[in-house]
Amino acid sequence: MIIDDIQLLQQREALSMNQDILESTIQSLISEQNGLSKGLNVADLGCGVGPAPLTLVSLVVEVVQRKCKDLKLNNNETFHQAPKLQMYMNDLPSNDFNLLFKDLLNLEPPPGLYDEQGMSINKRKIYISETSSRPVAIAYMDQFEQDFIRFLKCRSKEVVTNGSMLLTLRGRPCSSDSFTWTTFEFKIFIKALTCLVSEGLINEEKLDSFDFPCYFANTEDLESIVKKEGSFEVEISRTIVLDVAPEIEDKWERAQIISNFIRAFSESLVSRHFGEDIVTPLYDKLIYYAFQYLDNDEPAQNHAVTVLLRKIKRCK
Repeated sequence: MIIDDIQLLQQREALSMNQDILESTIQSLISEQNGLSKGLNVADLGCGVGPAPLTLVSLVVEVVQRKCKDLKLNNNETFHQAPKLQMYMNDLPSNDFNLLFKDLLNLEPPPGLYDEQGMSINKRKIYISETSSRPVAIAYMDQFEQDFIRFLKCRSKEVVTNGSMLLTLRGRPCSSDSFTWTTFEFKIFIKALTCLVSEGLINEEKLDSFDFPCYFANTEDLESIVKKEGSFEVEISRTIVLDVAPEIEDKWERAQIISNFIRAFSESLVSRHFGEDIVTPLYDKLIYYAFQYLDNDEPAQNHAVTVLLRKIKRCK
């Protein structure tokens, strides 16, 4: 299965798991009490490509039409006509996300991961782990809070009062320890990298200085930051757990899918830091470690799903 197939599968799964939440969010915008404006604007902030964004469009149209029919818009004086829908899509020929991600030179790990001499305090970990020091987790959490507040401030200028925003982020369970928890992908990723170091294919210093520039927040983290920023209210907040390709019975084939999935979000970072020559050996090695992982556990992914409602905008 090629990378594009993996990405399409992920996008469809994300839409499927959020369909009920998306439907209820859209329906909440249309009610006897609230009425309905002449137009309804919907923006896709993700980087989906191919059929997946069009599936989203179809779902939105279907839900709006169904709700309008239920309210008998054409016969009700409160509702004169169904709204015009405007969809703002990221899936355009001018949007090449592969190039965009490569150009994000400021996509770096938190500065708090390095001491005064510029040396890593999280050597050979690549992310928060059970053996990481507390300052490592704090650095990741602080950076995520700064970035997410900036994101909310930007979106608050675009979303109208009482408008809704549905976010689906890779996260961690609410019961997990933020100072030690790590995702299964990173557990096998570090094993593959360490193996290549022992084989002489990767310089040990290169591994010591490699950390993923992301943070797996849980719903409690998100709710706290949303409250702190102040532009939105949390309407829905839940954690959804999905396994990777559970329908695949052949374990080796499933391990290949897991490796390709990890490759889809990490290849550009790996090639930039370690060089393109290491890409194929690394992801081939990942298949082996994913296969081993499947012997003992299921590759569960936690997704933090949050629906935010834009508060009344205050005049300055």
